[in-house]
Amino acid sequence: IGQISTRIAEIMRGALPFAVVDNGTYSDGTHRGQSIFSRMLSYPTIANADAAGHRIILVRDGKYSGVTISNNHRLIIGSRQARIEGEDNAKPFDAAGKKHITIIGLYIKGKSCGTNSYNNVYLGSDAVMIGTEIGESNGYGVQLAGSSYMAFCRFSGTTDGWGVNVNGNATVLIGNTFASIGFYIQ
Repeated sequence: IGQISTRIAEIMRGALPFAVVDNGTYSDGTHRGQSIFSRMLSYPTIANADAAGHRIILVRDGKYSGVTISNNHRLIIGSRQARIEGEDNAKPFDAAGKKHITIIGLYIKGKSCGTNSYNNVYLGSDAVMIGTEIGESNGYGVQLAGSSYMAFCRFSGTTDGWGVNVNGNATVLIGNTFASIGFYIQ
């Protein structure tokens, strides 16, 4: 029975033109529960949805651990309370070396612990980040490769490095808010 229901869930998820990520938590990490239908149609992590080959990933409210994106051409859309929080000595959102990654409406936070080694968000070339909030970081808040676009993002925590580090040409930064001491653009 377990193998049959797992296969049915895989078929149902694969039939959707997008992936839904829902781990059954509130943004503070407390458990909220899920219906059996929700559990069957959703992935527990962003990495699972990425690995399954979905190009559009919708992230429901909840608290998620850090993620490494393994594929190019991903659109990741967060609901208002979707939070990605990196653990100690981990990268909260890593898409370094990947092209055409778009992030919309997530909250991404690391740990500010003085080591200056892990950035909150690593994005490869031709990346887009819109309406995302960046919390504290023990490296850069965001590291962008060339030809990237970042608009209407809010930087709300302290960093041990630069707030935004741009590597490359043709990067556009529009309407971003820096609400904390320690955020600078390099």
